[in-house]
Amino acid sequence: MEINDVIRAAAARHDFRLVDLYGAPSMSDPQTWSDDRVHGSPAGHALFEAAAAEALNLPGSNHDWAMLRPDVVMPGLQSRMYSQALWAQNLLMPWVRRNLRGLSSANGRGPKRPEIRYVSAVAERSEAE
Repeated sequence: MEINDVIRAAAARHDFRLVDLYGAPSMSDPQTWSDDRVHGSPAGHALFEAAAAEALNLPGSNHDWAMLRPDVVMPGLQSRMYSQALWAQNLLMPWVRRNLRGLSSANGRGPKRPEIRYVSAVAERSEAE
């Protein structure tokens, strides 16, 4: 049994709402993902938000988030292979080297917000974010 099947079964057994992105055609759109192919792009986060709204049965939500946009042109094999090679060279291998040396991508970086400040219940976004 695949891990996704185990998660789906557990969610059903405990009556949890599950945001199941796996297998949704929209997730195969390269524009859904950031360059690291792990994190969502801004467009991807909008899809994740719509998926969560549907899982929560929020008014106005639907399953449209899962559909591949009709204007998406999927790259051909040669383009995908080149993209994979660049990703491995520029993102995967540096990550592997750092981890083999016991480092993380945060080594040498300071905190984003080094000062202590009040956080309200409703966060307001600054212009810089």
